[in-house]
Amino acid sequence: MIPKYLLPSYFKSIGLILFLLSLIGHLIYGYFYFLLFTAVAFFGLFLIASSREKIEDEMIQDIRLKSLQTAVFLQVVFILGFTLIDNWRGEGFVNLPIPAVLVGILFIAVYLAVFYYQLYFKQDEE
Repeated sequence: MIPKYLLPSYFKSIGLILFLLSLIGHLIYGYFYFLLFTAVAFFGLFLIASSREKIEDEMIQDIRLKSLQTAVFLQVVFILGFTLIDNWRGEGFVNLPIPAVLVGILFIAVYLAVFYYQLYFKQDEE
């Protein structure tokens, strides 16, 4: 089954441009516009993750599923670990918006890393 809710493949380029612009903006302006550039980076990664491949078949669908499962597992580990460390240290950083944004970016970044690793590198091993 090919998913219906994926964006066209050219959104991958738009997402990459947005992500790179947010990285450059963060390097230039630093922490002053941190949440703005982080939101733009998150949106760029979202566009990359939700765009189709040029050839969308069952193998790509299986790779998407495995990547999503890995990203969910690592996100749960990150959230639990961050919460345990925060409670152990007693500093109360959980109320800040930064960990929530980092969890979102980490989730999509892990998904994309696993997806493209399995798509381009793991395929050569088989």
